[in-house]
Amino acid sequence: MESIVLAIVALFLLIIGLKIAKKAIKILLFIGAIILGLYLLKDFF
Repeated sequence: MESIVLAIVALFLLIIGLKIAKKAIKILLFIGAIILGLYLLKDFF
């Protein structure tokens, strides 16, 4: 019985973790794009 509960909790945490990871990856890509943009603009000026 306890193993089923643990499995459900683990699955739930995994789903939450994946959702947070997707958001974190989007934020990191966004920050990376801004830094890259500023770096390229710096070369022009």
